[in-house]
Amino acid sequence: MRFAALALLVLLGTAACAPPPPPGVPTTTPVIEDPIVFTVVLSSTEVSLLDEDGKRVSTFEYAEEDATPLVAALNKAFGTEVGPVPQGGDTIYSWDGLQLQDFADVDAGTRINVVKPTVEGVDVQAVGGVGIGTPSATVEDVASSNSVESVTGIDIRVFLLDTQDGRSVVLTADEPDGHVYDIVAGGP
Repeated sequence: MRFAALALLVLLGTAACAPPPPPGVPTTTPVIEDPIVFTVVLSSTEVSLLDEDGKRVSTFEYAEEDATPLVAALNKAFGTEVGPVPQGGDTIYSWDGLQLQDFADVDAGTRINVVKPTVEGVDVQAVGGVGIGTPSATVEDVASSNSVESVTGIDIRVFLLDTQDGRSVVLTADEPDGHVYDIVAGGP
C-alpha cells in the first residue's frame, strides 16, 4: 500500500512538470521595475512620492524615528546619492533645491526645506499643488492663514498651508503680489 501511494505521488509530480523549452528558444523572466517618481508632495505629517499618473508610490511620515528610508527613497527618486552631514547634533541631507533635517530629538522627527520647483527633474510641491514660483494670490485660496511680516525691512508673506499633530507646511512669498520662494514642511 505504501509503495503504491509513493508511486502515485512520483507519477503525479513528474506529470505536473513542464518540459524544458526546445534548444534555441530564449526563456524570459518579466522584469518588474520600480515606478519612476515624478512628484514629491509635502504635507504637514508626511512626504508622498507620486508616479506619472499621480498615484502614490510610497509615503513617509516625518515623525518616524529613522529618516533613512525616506532619504533612500529621495536619493533614488532624484537619481543622486547624498550622504549625512552632522550639524549641531542633527543630521542634514542636501540635494540641489531641497534639504532634509533629521532631528537628534527623536520626537521632533524630520523637517524639509525646499527652495526650487524641481529637484533633479522631479517636481516638488506642497499639498494643494502649490510650490516654488506659485503666485501669492493662488496660495491665498488654499492657505488656512497668511500674514505679512517684515524681515530686515523687507515685507514677506507667510502662509500656513496645513497643520496637524504639531507639524505644519509654511510657504514664504515676496510681497506685494509675489511668488512662493520657500517651503518648510514637517517637524518643528
